[in-house]
Amino acid sequence: MKGSSPSSTLTFINARVRLILILAFIIGLNLTPAGAWPAYLLFFSLVLSTAVLARLKTGPLVLKSLAALPFSLAALLLIFSGGEPLLNGPWGIRFSQPGLVRFFSIVIKACISLQAALVLTGVTPAPDLLRALRELGLPRVFVSIITLMWRYLDLLVDEARRLLTARASRSSHLNGRSGGSLVWRAQVAGGMAGSLLLRGMERGDRVYAAMLARGYNGEPLPGAAAETASPRQGWILAGGLGLVILLTIFGFLTAARF
Repeated sequence: MKGSSPSSTLTFINARVRLILILAFIIGLNLTPAGAWPAYLLFFSLVLSTAVLARLKTGPLVLKSLAALPFSLAALLLIFSGGEPLLNGPWGIRFSQPGLVRFFSIVIKACISLQAALVLTGVTPAPDLLRALRELGLPRVFVSIITLMWRYLDLLVDEARRLLTARASRSSHLNGRSGGSLVWRAQVAGGMAGSLLLRGMERGDRVYAAMLARGYNGEPLPGAAAETASPRQGWILAGGLGLVILLTIFGFLTAARF
């Protein structure tokens, strides 16, 4: 989770306000009916505009949001079970027009929602985001779980990098191709997965023992004092929520009718 850059123009917005607005944006987007293409375009434009204001690169943002596509494929059966009217496809397969609309609506909503989450993590450092969750009333145990999960993900990534470095040092390259047969490389990949699990568990135990030695008792360590709410932040929150509500209403007015 990357923090906000010093040049970001959105750092004046409180982390709690950012979190609430992004959550409201995602909820409003997913409440929008299927087939509300003009509303989806406005939601997408709002995300990109926010990314530009935050001075984030929009190209990588859009590409990263495509990671939601595999999860959206779970709704693929809607194409064949959406009801009338039906469309004739290749090989004699009949597709449901409402099912197609619902499927593509789910894909678009998933990608835009992921983009909004990426914008939030791109302008809000992890400690500020976790503190905002706690200040908004999330139970301490949940904040602790999220904190530990994030810390241990870093450990796993670090261990994976070490394993990849070790594999590269043991696999010669000739004309840009990795050495060893395909079977050998598959065996190496399987061994790496098992080694990553074992090494991650061992390193996690060492980190947890070090945390206990430093007084960790399962509660988040006290951080900086909570920022006091200002009228400016309240107006920003009200304006953002009002815009999301207007976009959602516009989505209901422009949704496809069958």
